[in-house]
Amino acid sequence: MAPTEIREQATVKQGGRGGRERRRFPRFQIPGAMLAFGFPAPLGKCCEQPLKDVSLGGIAFTFPRDSCIGRVHVGQVIPAIRLVVGRKVVQLDMLVMRVDEEPHGQMVCGGLAYWKSTDDFQRVKELIESVGTEC
Repeated sequence: MAPTEIREQATVKQGGRGGRERRRFPRFQIPGAMLAFGFPAPLGKCCEQPLKDVSLGGIAFTFPRDSCIGRVHVGQVIPAIRLVVGRKVVQLDMLVMRVDEEPHGQMVCGGLAYWKSTDDFQRVKELIESVGTEC
């Protein structure tokens, strides 16, 4: 499936509190995976955050509430993200679909992934198949 098809098929229905959520693709955790990007884009501080989960259509990461990323908001695009797992690097842009609080001062940011190329899509697919654990 081409990245363009993924963008078209990856749907997230925002339900708010008590609402329902539908995802087109299952989510996977990848041990040791990190996201690196500049925030605020394009020339912001270099941030490295742990990957919470990834699917063929989206990603989510956690961050401390009091970090510079605490200003991220729904609808914002975070460009030029690098998903790093060991020596493998996958490049993508992200459209933020939700920002939620978690316990212990943590936040979760999740959104749609726009893989930079077909090769990036193939790399994330291979990572999911080789080391991903469905969550």
